[in-house]
Amino acid sequence: MLKSQLRADEYRGKAREAAALAEASVLQQVRERHASAARKWIELAVFEEQQVLNLGRRFDRAAQARLQGLMSSGRDELNAEQALAPST
Repeated sequence: MLKSQLRADEYRGKAREAAALAEASVLQQVRERHASAARKWIELAVFEEQQVLNLGRRFDRAAQARLQGLMSSGRDELNAEQALAPST
């Protein structure tokens, strides 16, 4: 598992804890502070998950480019073999 995914999971846990503290708080100001912290933890988790998705997209693009390169070099080799083959 990637570090970003581990951090996202950790941040979601912290968001749940902050939300629980907000619900349990008697004072409005404390409740708002915990709710604000929960929102920030969620924002951080979403950011980390985006990092994972972006990495996956970059990997997919690199793999596709490599595959296309291999396919075109394979076609080039096939064309060269056909050009060198004696005509029948």
